[in-house]
Amino acid sequence: MENPKQLGIYMDHAHANIMDVHADTSTLTSAVESELTTEVKQEIVTHGESHLHNKENHLQTKFYKKLADIIVKYDEVLLFGPTQAKNELINILSKDHLFSNIKMESHPSDKLHEHEQKEFVLNYFKDNK
Repeated sequence: MENPKQLGIYMDHAHANIMDVHADTSTLTSAVESELTTEVKQEIVTHGESHLHNKENHLQTKFYKKLADIIVKYDEVLLFGPTQAKNELINILSKDHLFSNIKMESHPSDKLHEHEQKEFVLNYFKDNK
């Protein structure tokens, strides 16, 4: 495959930084936020734990759907970050045939600043050519 479309996503359960890779540069193209904020949790906890769990699942699914809509446009995707969210997303997407031709990998990382995230993505794709 010539010049695969490559994407890096630094993520946790509430936030994702989307980095498009072009010609040995990585550009932060956007950020995706989950609607499950601390304020929302506090608001829905008054309705009971069951309601909170259902609402959390709904909002997490919505967050992952936003990321899936971006990922489907790429050939190679690196998911990385300090939580298990990256693995959860890969597990969900691996069940969908739309993502079967996309090379997706997840790698753990510490919390990283934006410039460190870009460097992580560039090093990953440079080392995996």
